[in-house]
Amino acid sequence: MFKDNILQGKKILVTGGGTGLGKEMSEHYIQHGADVVICGRRESVLAETAEEFKEKYNLPFMLLSDSDGETAKKYGALNNFFIFKLAKRQSFIIDPNGVVRRVYRDVSPANHAQEIKSDLEAFERNS
Repeated sequence: MFKDNILQGKKILVTGGGTGLGKEMSEHYIQHGADVVICGRRESVLAETAEEFKEKYNLPFMLLSDSDGETAKKYGALNNFFIFKLAKRQSFIIDPNGVVRRVYRDVSPANHAQEIKSDLEAFERNS
């Protein structure tokens, strides 16, 4: 559907990137040329996914773990559910200078990749 290199040179941070939707989105971003960083709270799951992507796509893969929830908390993505802390599924576009350009608080799997693509193209046109 998209050109293979549509995300070439873009950096994308995916929270909850070790499993499910986050893992699938990460893989699609990689397939389209993006530099992807996955993070989540379960270090062993992230390590497995990072190793899988590294082998499959011959990538040097950055691995972050947010086991104490501090990063999710700073981005406003941490929910307290009784005694449990749960990270919300959210996405952020961060420019090369470290400025958060767009926050997606309600991620819909049906159109999220297209939404990010459109926003990245708009940022590119306006920069």
